[in-house]
Amino acid sequence: WSEGPDRTFYLTYERFSGVLGPLVRALYGERVRAGFLRNALALRERAEARAATERTRETSARKS
Repeated sequence: WSEGPDRTFYLTYERFSGVLGPLVRALYGERVRAGFLRNALALRERAEARAATERTRETSARKS
């Protein structure tokens, strides 16, 4: 990843622990991972769209 003033780092995870942790991970781990991935991609799309809108507003304001 890259760092900078216009960058954001997003991390999420779920830890299955306890006696049933391995069973829950085996049964639902892939679904949970896929759900986190879908959420992260949707968040990225929303954030990038908002940033693009703000850049357009800033550019328009400078031209005015």
